[in-house]
Amino acid sequence: MIALGLALGSCATALGCGGDFESADGYELEPADGMAAEDEALDAEEALGEAGSELGTSEQALLFFNPFNFISSCSDPKGTNSVMAALAVAAATELKRWQPTKDFASSNGMLTLTSTGRAQCADGKCWNTQALLDLQKAPTGKVQIRPGVMLDTAALKSTLSSNMLLQILHLVSSLVPDHKFELKASERGGCDQFYWFNVTSPSGGAVSSLLTGTLSQKLQWVGGSGNPYVQFQSNGTMVGIDPTYGLNEAGATSTASCSPVCTKVSSRDITGACCSCNGTKRFARSAWSATTYVCQ
Repeated sequence: MIALGLALGSCATALGCGGDFESADGYELEPADGMAAEDEALDAEEALGEAGSELGTSEQALLFFNPFNFISSCSDPKGTNSVMAALAVAAATELKRWQPTKDFASSNGMLTLTSTGRAQCADGKCWNTQALLDLQKAPTGKVQIRPGVMLDTAALKSTLSSNMLLQILHLVSSLVPDHKFELKASERGGCDQFYWFNVTSPSGGAVSSLLTGTLSQKLQWVGGSGNPYVQFQSNGTMVGIDPTYGLNEAGATSTASCSPVCTKVSSRDITGACCSCNGTKRFARSAWSATTYVCQ
C-alpha cells in the first residue's frame, strides 16, 4: 500500500518535485463544508482543526503522517496521473464510494459511468466525474493540466481502459465491505491539493480502521500504487487523495483575483473570469464539456 497523507510543506520543499506546482501558490482552500478557511499559512493540524469536531479521528492521521513516506516524485508528464486521482476524488465526493466495477465500464475505448453509478449521485449525472471522463474526448495537446504539462488524451483513454480491466481481475477488491464517503476538508497536499474523506457504513454507521485500510484495493482503476498522485494512507476513519488543483470543484475555492489554474471544472459559468496559466488570461468554455474551462 503506498503512503498518502496530509502534506506539511509544498511539493518543492518536502518532496523535491520541482517547480511544476508553483502556480498553486496564492490560492486558499476551504473546508468542504463551505466554511471559510483561515489564512493559508495555517499548518495542517490547524487547518483540520478549523473543520471542527466532525473530523474526529482525522487529527490522529496527522500524528502518523511522514512526508518522506512518499515513494514517488509526483511525476505526471502526460497529465494522466492527476486526472485519474481527480476521478477518485470526484467519485468519492459525488458517488460517495469506490465501487468502480459497478459504477464504471469501458465502452468504445473510453471509460464511462454506468446507470448504477449515475444513480448514486444527487444530480443523477455526477457532473464533476463526468467532466473528468469527458477529458477523454479532448484533443491531445489542447488541455494544459498545469504550466508545461499537456494532457495526452489517447494515453488517458488507454490507461483508464487497461486499469479497469486490472480492477475487474483484482479479485481481492471484491472482499472490501460496502462503505460511504463524506468529504470533510481539503488543503495543500504533497503533490498539489489534498482531500480528506470520512468513511462510514452505507447507512452512516461506524466502521473499523480495518475497513479504511482495505479501500486501496478499490483504486486499481485510477492507477493504484502505480499512480504517484494516489498515495493512499488511512488512519482511523479517514482516507485521502491528492489531485491537481482545479480538477475537483468541492473545496477548491480561490481567494485570488485570478484563479491560478490552467484547466478548471465548474458547475457555474466562469467564462471570461480571470485565470493565471503562463500569464494572466481568461477562462473559455471547452468544446468538449459544458462544465470544463480552459485558461487561454
